[in-house]
Amino acid sequence: TALPICAGSDCRITINVTLYDKGDVVPDERQTFLFVDIAHTNSSFQAEFDSTTLETGNIPSVTGSRSGLYGGWWKAKHIGNGVYQARTNPPPIAFKNIGLSLVVATLDGILNYTTGRSSPLFGSLTAPFQYAKLDNNLPLSGNQVANVFSSNGYNPLKTFDSTIKAIDCFNNHNPVFKENVYEDRWPESLRVGTILFNISATDADPLASGRIRFSISTPTVTPGTIIIDPITGTVTLKKSLDFETTARYSAVVSAIDQGPHIPGRRTTTVAVIIDVDEENDNAPIFTEPFGYNETISEDHDIATPVITVRA
Repeated sequence: TALPICAGSDCRITINVTLYDKGDVVPDERQTFLFVDIAHTNSSFQAEFDSTTLETGNIPSVTGSRSGLYGGWWKAKHIGNGVYQARTNPPPIAFKNIGLSLVVATLDGILNYTTGRSSPLFGSLTAPFQYAKLDNNLPLSGNQVANVFSSNGYNPLKTFDSTIKAIDCFNNHNPVFKENVYEDRWPESLRVGTILFNISATDADPLASGRIRFSISTPTVTPGTIIIDPITGTVTLKKSLDFETTARYSAVVSAIDQGPHIPGRRTTTVAVIIDVDEENDNAPIFTEPFGYNETISEDHDIATPVITVRA
């Protein structure tokens, strides 16, 4: 069993459990169910647990009793290749030393009863017990349930901390650019690779909601003429400028914060303008590249034009 827990880094708690049958065979998700017991001995934990919802998995309707501990059950969802996941919506439980135990129940095998069955609790039954008595019926499929019973008490399989503050899970502010517009003049002979602008923006939100990524849209620019580093905001010339083709290049840079979806990621845009200075970079070109040829008589009037050339 692999049990990585990500608690709070993106305002969610994510629990992934990988299950294999004998011979490393991925179990049939229609026959195999995984339940996660989230518990604590502090009575204040119950309100935290009850206010948490799941993005992946669900909170099952459980009957029976729990004594000496607070919290409840999550039913994980099979997301492929034997991996079962329970993932909260933000904001998650904010508590330290959260206890976690597992129950794996299957519909096949010797203990397959119509109305119920016993399932092992993957925790620790070694005294002294951190938690007291547990007697719960977990819904499987149809009217079948799995009974989980511990008469003396038990300890969690493992514990983890979730110290995220709920207020930090909300995205309340838009990114703010340092300048209202980024504008400059450059010669058309400017070397490719030159840094044109260093664009910066800030966001007053904490954590991921305050982290910014940049993107660029160039409707009047040949695609790829200028590019932006999504992390640093550095705008670089990628293709040569050409005054004769485009005397003014304009683009729009977006700053997108990376906050969780309460209410969603926020975006701010700013204009980027490049005026191109013309340079004497083109030699004259005659309209007749192979020369001009005209026949005249020997008594041609000296004041009459012989030929007109254009360039």
